[in-house]
Amino acid sequence: MKAAQIREKLLQQINDQQLSHAYLFCGREHTEKWQTALWLAKQLFNNDGRIDDNQHPDVIQFRPQQATIKVEEVQLLQKEFTTSALESNHKIIIIDGIQRLTQSAANRLLKVIEDPVADVIVILITTNIEQVLPTIVSRCQVWHFTSIPCHVLQQQLQEKHVPKEVAYVLSHLMTNKSAALELYNDEVFMERFVQIKKWFSYLQEGNDLSFIFVQQTLLKSYVLRSQNIDERQSHDQLFDILGLFMKQLLNEQAVSLTTALYFFDQLIEAKRYLAANVNFQHVCEQFAWQMIHFFT
Repeated sequence: MKAAQIREKLLQQINDQQLSHAYLFCGREHTEKWQTALWLAKQLFNNDGRIDDNQHPDVIQFRPQQATIKVEEVQLLQKEFTTSALESNHKIIIIDGIQRLTQSAANRLLKVIEDPVADVIVILITTNIEQVLPTIVSRCQVWHFTSIPCHVLQQQLQEKHVPKEVAYVLSHLMTNKSAALELYNDEVFMERFVQIKKWFSYLQEGNDLSFIFVQQTLLKSYVLRSQNIDERQSHDQLFDILGLFMKQLLNEQAVSLTTALYFFDQLIEAKRYLAANVNFQHVCEQFAWQMIHFFT
């Protein structure tokens, strides 16, 4: 369901005074999950401008800064769950990225939402519901945020004169035209795109240059910071783009299934290492080495 449709349903719940004590917003990046959570808060607090500035005492906003959300962070939030609102009849707690909860943190959060204070509403947000503790999911009213189909978005981008290959990648990374065009106009992203494409040309052949390319060229494009993507997200995105390049080759039958499957296995391993905070350069070099080894 698109964000606008979900907001319409939530507005009806407000009017009927039937809001749930716990919501789970799930969907791909850029499907307006966070924005909808803030929108809901504004509906309950008369569009208070302090919400946008994260200054409202009854709207608690948490977005993880690390690869995982630790139990200590949930313990700090726990105080907010057990205290009533200061200025109104509601208190809203918004937690993004809950797929990053450690097992102990997930168990602690479950205990908290199982026994909430009457006026507290919690909104949990995730890009991957499969990685969320099933018992947490079962305690929440779940809303699935969807986007337009990739092939439709790709066509829309090409109509805006975005090159076909770039449009293909952007249509899979982003979920709407405006966000995709913003990224296309990001000079840092496009510089990285060119370097990733070059690196992929070496990787798919197991060329020894793929290892050297990491230190001499690829990493230099990650010294500059993009305004649209944080550092951690950009590292994940690199491997997402590599996967899209390989998928395109596979669809065109320009690569063997054996090579593609091995490549995707190494992608999964690389992203697992990134999630565990392994050094970015080491992950890239290890990926290159595995592909070189595959072809020797």
